[in-house]
Amino acid sequence: MKIKMFNRKIWICALLGSNSLRRRNGVKNGGIGMREFLLGVFLGGCAWTDGKKKEINLLWLLFWAAVGTFYIFVGMWSGGFWDVGTESIKRLGGIFIGLFLLAAAFISGGQVGIGDGLVFLVCGLYLDFWESSLLLMSGLLLLVGKYVLSILQGHKNRSREHPLFPYVFVAYMGGLLWKL
Repeated sequence: MKIKMFNRKIWICALLGSNSLRRRNGVKNGGIGMREFLLGVFLGGCAWTDGKKKEINLLWLLFWAAVGTFYIFVGMWSGGFWDVGTESIKRLGGIFIGLFLLAAAFISGGQVGIGDGLVFLVCGLYLDFWESSLLLMSGLLLLVGKYVLSILQGHKNRSREHPLFPYVFVAYMGGLLWKL
């Protein structure tokens, strides 16, 4: 009796979490795929270091940029020739958010952190333009909400510098819970 191993395409689609690949190969949508898991680990590490030290580790960024680049190439390879163009355009749109934040950091003279732009450059390897925009806006909304709440409570020791990525991480986790 021969035991059939996993179908390679279905395994890769489920692992990578690409919805178009999942649908095409008969894997049900929903749940959290590898892309969401990897990005959650990356953002969790960024939130930890940004919250504790108010800085982003460059080696952490480079490692996850390499993982994201590998993820894109494996996804394009498993998706076939026709997915290469659409996947590339989606990722360029996601990377644009990081470029926008880097430009804002240079124009503002450091009011916006360069690390914020670099992290969103890496996020662009995992997310498209709209997902990156929504993640940035959700994190900023949570940050502003916390700042306004501290003003209303009358805290006199309000610092002008607040780490962004703990709020981006909370927004991302909330988005994942919403997907489930």
